[in-house]
Amino acid sequence: LEKYVITKGLSKHPNDYPDGKSQPHVQVARMMLKVNRPVNTGDHIPYIITRPQESGDGEQTNDKKLSPAERARHPEEIQRSGGKLKPDVEWYLTQQLLPTISRLCEPIHGTSQSIIA
Repeated sequence: LEKYVITKGLSKHPNDYPDGKSQPHVQVARMMLKVNRPVNTGDHIPYIITRPQESGDGEQTNDKKLSPAERARHPEEIQRSGGKLKPDVEWYLTQQLLPTISRLCEPIHGTSQSIIA
């Protein structure tokens, strides 16, 4: 799990973010507050973007409609889930790795994002 952990600092209290719903670390910090875990300005919040969950019949639940920020979870919550929550590997490949690799390979003649993907 540790290779999927992203850590981001809070510049203010989680409830003071007007756009907190779109920021994964703020979402996780708010979840931490709900379970009475202390969260302060300046704290670095670890999170993992999880895969949309599947129902018992293999169909994806309404989680598919949730944004990545809404699917962000604290690593400890994922460990406690007993395998129900899993990192969204596809999200990490398309949103974290591919853009970075594309920028690094841009100067190389003949490469494009579609070739790299």
